[in-house]
Amino acid sequence: MNTYEIPARPARSIWFAILGAPLAWAAQGLIGWFVSARACAGDLDSGGARVAELVISIVALIVALAGVGIGLRAWRHSADSSIAAIRAEVRQDFLAAVALIVSVSFSLGIVWAALSAFLLPMCERMR
Repeated sequence: MNTYEIPARPARSIWFAILGAPLAWAAQGLIGWFVSARACAGDLDSGGARVAELVISIVALIVALAGVGIGLRAWRHSADSSIAAIRAEVRQDFLAAVALIVSVSFSLGIVWAALSAFLLPMCERMR
């Protein structure tokens, strides 16, 4: 008899927490670049471009923060008690740690990228 147990498949929500924030950050950068390029080409006014980038950034941040919430909830249910000492000996604990770290990191990246829409001149950001 084989006593090997098949590990439980992680929930889809944990994969959203791992991949949602990086994809939202990438979409924010790509769509923001497109909007800025249209504004610099004269197809869109500067104010409209800034509003569009603000909306894009808010949507991206909402997606990333949803990933943070899922990762935090998964981390609280893991066997690790402190974020400072990640052991993650079980797959679910490891994925919870990855989800939390990735989501928080890319959430900060989204905020940082959104600041450029307000601090830098529109066409100077394109370079």
